Amino acid sequence: RPSDLISYDTIVETPAGNLCELERHRLFLNGLGIETGEPLLPTLWLSEEDLAFAKDLFAKNGLDPSHTIALFTGARTGMKQYSRWSEVLSHLHEKNEIAIVYLGGDADHAFGEELRQALPIKFVNVCGQVGLRRAAAILKMAHLAVGVDTALAHMACAMEINNVILLGGGHFGRFLPYSPRTSI
Repeated sequence: RPSDLISYDTIVETPAGNLCELERHRLFLNGLGIETGEPLLPTLWLSEEDLAFAKDLFAKNGLDPSHTIALFTGARTGMKQYSRWSEVLSHLHEKNEIAIVYLGGDADHAFGEELRQALPIKFVNVCGQVGLRRAAAILKMAHLAVGVDTALAHMACAMEINNVILLGGGHFGRFLPYSPRTSI
């Protein structure tokens, strides 16, 4: 029986109820005698090559970091899809004359092209063309990150970039928000 195979040296008690995953992990580590300090936050290391790539991308496309939004709208689950991104971006552009760098995987590229054609905004679609570390370097250069609650939202937090995240689903507070730079 599977229960016969389980052996515990230590059981770490954590509070019942809703906790952010990072807080739950911090409490677990503390219960094992590993002091983490407060709060436990994500960290992401980038190479000089990653940062140079992002700087070159901005320069080649005439993007001013102070007016550029890193956008990521793709998600694996349908409930995270939002149909009014072009309206949101048009409104932001009217107020701030923004440019967009659109991040995501291969599956997001076509939607990025739809947005690029529909909007009178400088729009660079790099979906499926950059890996995660280069995407993080692009986030680091951008003025603001906007998107749904995916890995890129957590990367924006790790890069300490102000971010606006569209949350959906039943886990509010479990995974996001945890950074003071996140607006929901």
